[in-house]
Amino acid sequence: MYQQISSLILYSSMPDQEILVRMGLIFRDLENHLASREELTHRLYTLVKDLLDLSTLYGFDRNLWQNYLTFLMISHENSFSMTCERTVAQHGSIDRIAMHDFGIFRQLLHYDFSTLEETLGTDCMEILCHYQAITKREQLFYRHVSEVVCRLSRDLDAAPDAETIYRHITDHFREHGVGLFGLNYAFRVQEVPDSLILEPVRNLDHVRLSDLIGYEEQKAALRQNVEA
Repeated sequence: MYQQISSLILYSSMPDQEILVRMGLIFRDLENHLASREELTHRLYTLVKDLLDLSTLYGFDRNLWQNYLTFLMISHENSFSMTCERTVAQHGSIDRIAMHDFGIFRQLLHYDFSTLEETLGTDCMEILCHYQAITKREQLFYRHVSEVVCRLSRDLDAAPDAETIYRHITDHFREHGVGLFGLNYAFRVQEVPDSLILEPVRNLDHVRLSDLIGYEEQKAALRQNVEA
């Protein structure tokens, strides 16, 4: 797996704490005997905990590994994804580079963790790849992100080749956009030490025109404009 991750081009600029990067280093250190079994097991369990936390936040289900990789592909901003945002994909040389990366992601989506699990004596990845999430209140997770990622994840799982993954991903970029702003509709300003950040609103209330009182002329103009 480490060799595959190291071969990514567009998706190469991932932080050291990214789950995929850490998983690749576990495989590298296992294959080259760079860490003890106990240390690798601890690192794997820590990674699994972080993946479970992410999955709870975004409402992942069924195959958390595939959900995570799907989320990573559509939230990562790079020279390819940004050119596809909210527009029909413009074909060029970068398509070949994107196809290269999507071919690697297809291998990662269907990665067999059995050798790793047998060596370390664990079964956590087997559980995550056949996961049954408990029902959660909508206030506890990003429902819209959950619906988008889980639906796309199933499409990528069934994709027979990198070209099909390319089509699904570019369709997503055209419809939703890229990154944090492509997956969320509304944000609140959150204060952090020495800075301000935009935090996505998990679930939006359904607001109808009938909820607005005293704006009848404006609502009539809006209806006329939309229906025209």
